[in-house]
Formats: sequence, structure tokens, C-alpha cells
Amino acid sequence: MYVRAVGGARSHGSGGERGGGSPVGEDDEPIDMLERSHRRLDQRLGELQQAATAIVRERADETDLAAVDAVLDYLEQQAARHEDDEEESLFPRLRAAPGSRELAPLLQDLAADHVLHRHLIKQLRSLHNRWPAAGPDAGAGAALVTVANELARSYRGHIEREERELLPAARERLTRADRDGIRAEMGHRRGGEAHPRGNGRRRRPAGSTGPRPRVRLV
Repeated sequence: MYVRAVGGARSHGSGGERGGGSPVGEDDEPIDMLERSHRRLDQRLGELQQAATAIVRERADETDLAAVDAVLDYLEQQAARHEDDEEESLFPRLRAAPGSRELAPLLQDLAADHVLHRHLIKQLRSLHNRWPAAGPDAGAGAALVTVANELARSYRGHIEREERELLPAARERLTRADRDGIRAEMGHRRGGEAHPRGNGRRRRPAGSTGPRPRVRLV
């Protein structure tokens, strides 16, 4: 069973970031924002692996269990939205871009990776839901480690391929209108509004002196 924390608890980055993320400004590049999301995802996966290993070694405390909760929430919410950004906004525009027929196999492979990621995340949630009230034992931790490691391997290979092949193609082939459209859709998915550049941007109320509203992106 897990060990209750004694003294100061360790800090896990995901614990205080549910629903948080980087702000979306009018001049933010959506391809750069997608790339930054990769860094956050890699960090969260590391936190999950660390916490699961602590459970296996029966050295986990309440902070480790809270980290598992927070990372699962992150994967089910923010990481899922990131994949929606790609499948619903980025991939269709790349398919429509001139001379992008050769990208079809890459986009198909990346979409298949997303299906695997969703399956593994559901497995993680199912394992977590079966934990007893007293907390997970070493066997439960071992099952968690197996799936967490498989998910981390898949995501890290997926990220490497996106940053080597997908994102450079997007930067080269997408128009300014494409990028503005992607950024706006990313903002809308998070319940906010990302304004396009130029004359189509909404006017601020007369006399407003405060900072411009910003949409949180994850």
C-alpha cells in the first residue's frame, strides 16, 4: 500500500495546472503553440512514470497519487484537445494545401497513433478506477507502469516524427489565412475567442485601458 507523506510534500508540475496553459495572443503562431504543447505533454508523461514507479516500490505518498490523478485529467482533457487541434484543424488544411499529396501517409500514421493514445489512456483510467480506497499496492503500480511506459514510448515517437516531418511541412505550406483559422479554432475549443489578425478583429470597448483579453491554450 502507499505510504502517507511525512513532512514536506514533493511538488509535481501537473497538480496546479488543470485547465491551465499558455495564453493565446493575436500574434501567436499556432504551429509554435502545438510544439510547446509537446513539451508540456512530455513533462506530464515523466511525472506519471515517476509516480507509477513509486507505487511499484511501495514508496508512494499522497503527492504521488495526486500526480497520477492530475496527469490522467491532463491526458483526458488537454492532450485530447491537442489531438483535436491536429485532426480537425491542422491535418485538413495540410491535405488541402498545394503539393501535399505526399503527406497523406504521414497524416494517416499520426491519426492512427492518436487512436492508440486514446485506447491507452482509457486503460490507465480503468486501472485507476479499480484502486481500493486504501490506495494501490505494488501489483496495481506494476500494471500502471506497463501502460504508462507504453503510452510514453508511443507519444515520444509520435512527437519526434511530428517535429521532424509534420510541423516543418506546416510552416512551409500553410498560408496566413490557414494559420489564423487554426489559431481561432484552437481558442474556440478551449471556450475562448482567438481573434484573427487585421481588420476582422473585434474592437475593444471605448475607453478600455486594461490588458487585452487572452485565451488560455493547452
